[in-house]
Amino acid sequence: MKSKPEWREQINEYLRAILEGDSSAFQPLFELTASHLIKIALRILSNKSFAEDVVSEAFMRICHSIHTYNPLRDGYSWMCKIVVNCAKSKNISPAERRNVNIDEIQPPTAKDEISELEGKMVVSKIFEMLDGRDREIAELRYYYDMSIAEIARKLGISGSAVSQRIKKIQTVVEKYIKRD
Repeated sequence: MKSKPEWREQINEYLRAILEGDSSAFQPLFELTASHLIKIALRILSNKSFAEDVVSEAFMRICHSIHTYNPLRDGYSWMCKIVVNCAKSKNISPAERRNVNIDEIQPPTAKDEISELEGKMVVSKIFEMLDGRDREIAELRYYYDMSIAEIARKLGISGSAVSQRIKKIQTVVEKYIKRD
């Protein structure tokens, strides 16, 4: 039986650390996996901008759902499932979606990793960039999985204001992902 590649073991170590409360493991986890997860989302969505949106949303969900991670299982597969689910739920027509077999996607090469690592920020860094209200909305949406209507009711603002702020938050995340 072959052992898991070293990079997959590293992902598991980061996820275990996050599960144990070490938030400093988010950044290296993001740097190690973001480029590959974008490729997975891109295979489903056929649109790089959508794929980047999906990965930023997936990382928010990973943060929120870390308590569901089972350290005895493969963390990379767990993360891929979250990305695939986010991609499939992206608000685009089914005709624009494509089925993807995660096993068909090749892991990133060392060269890919190095080029993608530069300039990447982790979710905690992005949260620091948001103002108080946007941070609150991001937390309610991605950590507590609240709907736009629920957030609007809780904060006493319109659903359209919540939607606009979520788009602003996604733009901040995209800029960090695209940043050189």
